[in-house]
Amino acid sequence: MISAIVAVVIFALVITLVVIFAREPGPTPTDIAISYELAWDRLDFESPWIADRERAEAEKVIDRFLKWHAGRPDRAFVASEVPFSVEVDVGGGERAALSGRLDRVERDGDGRVVVVDFKTSRNAPPETSLGANPQLGLYQLAVESGGLDAVCGEGARSGGAELVQLRLDVAGSPKVQVQPPQAPDDDGYKPVELQLASAAQVMRSERFVATANDHCRMCDFASLCPARRRSGTVV
Repeated sequence: MISAIVAVVIFALVITLVVIFAREPGPTPTDIAISYELAWDRLDFESPWIADRERAEAEKVIDRFLKWHAGRPDRAFVASEVPFSVEVDVGGGERAALSGRLDRVERDGDGRVVVVDFKTSRNAPPETSLGANPQLGLYQLAVESGGLDAVCGEGARSGGAELVQLRLDVAGSPKVQVQPPQAPDDDGYKPVELQLASAAQVMRSERFVATANDHCRMCDFASLCPARRRSGTVV
């Protein structure tokens, strides 16, 4: 039986599976409804109210996705569930391996590659943080470094990356948070390249200093964290 906590995870899986496999020129509302019903009917919730609540929310999410999907004539679908693996320079003569799986890859009107990441959380990052969002930056770096050459062709250029917040409604569509192509600083480094270099340095030092940030308010270990006491480290 599926509890309320597990239902949140199942919801994310079902919705993500439905939307990431949406191909051009579809999907039609009927296509989505069939996929959704087939997945949902396999679930066994421990309480009817949990099932009813999650089903109603899922239907809203699907409606938002359909409006988003149909409202972007300047975008062309390339692939979904795209694995990537590529090595990038992190300075000091060292390289780091990036690997992962992308929800959706598209091309914009200029032929550039745009990575789309679907989110089913109710918590979106602040708009002011998007320019240096490390997840979106890594996706763009993977594109620019040849990580998507197998599906996009050699020499692919990044046109940005996006978070599509499926649970957050904006005039009937999901909230879309965009990171444009990152510009290098005066020394020629993009924000994500500096973040990677910093992460590589931390990994080499094997010292993981506790740092207060926006995630602290959701951390189960805040009361034990040295950052709260302004001393020590967390390993």
